[in-house]
Amino acid sequence: MSESTDVRLRIEAILADHPVVLFMKGTRDAPSCGFSAATVGALNDLLENYHTVNVLADEAIRQGIKEFG
Repeated sequence: MSESTDVRLRIEAILADHPVVLFMKGTRDAPSCGFSAATVGALNDLLENYHTVNVLADEAIRQGIKEFG
């Protein structure tokens, strides 16, 4: 299995496990860019629970989510 296939499967598993997922720079409690902070603020206003993935902590996911989208 290629690395890109492995990353795609990891992303698909994350999406299957959570109804709402935000792939972002930083964490929900400490966003690392303005877009992530604004998105967290909007989601916090709308939802009590959602899952976040810090793309800065995993370069494969960071690149893979661009291809996945």
